[in-house]
Amino acid sequence: MSKSLVPRKNGVYLRLQRATDLMHHADARLLKMHTVSGAMEWFIIPHGGRVKPEDAAKILARPDICAMEDCLFPGLSQTSRMVR
Repeated sequence: MSKSLVPRKNGVYLRLQRATDLMHHADARLLKMHTVSGAMEWFIIPHGGRVKPEDAAKILARPDICAMEDCLFPGLSQTSRMVR
């Protein structure tokens, strides 16, 4: 696994401002993924880390964030990116 995809240890989350700043990178994506324990968590990859669910909701509510419609069922998404 690439070092940039490894989540931060000890439950450390990115701050909302840092997470938002990271979304400005052209390759940044906000992903909802299963962790090793089976729990669903939000991550910014690459260059990021774990994001609190309430902060992920704030990021997703921004008008410049769009879903990539990558889920199995229509109208759902597990990946979002910033519109350029």
